[in-house]
Amino acid sequence: MSMIYGTMYENQQGWQFAVRPGYDATDPWYKGFYRKPGKSWHPIYGLNWRSAWQEAEKDLAQYARMNELKEM
Repeated sequence: MSMIYGTMYENQQGWQFAVRPGYDATDPWYKGFYRKPGKSWHPIYGLNWRSAWQEAEKDLAQYARMNELKEM
């Protein structure tokens, strides 16, 4: 699954951060994920799964501010 929702962020090491849906396409939940360049996506363990994309996007925006991530 390669769907990216909303804003993508990047840290100083080039890792990417974005909201993605969970693995159940029939009942999607959303959460912030990260990946190293050229690698697969992994959930950010400190963030909760959200039933609404907008809520997951707010969580990720706050996480980005706290971790000094920049928008891509």
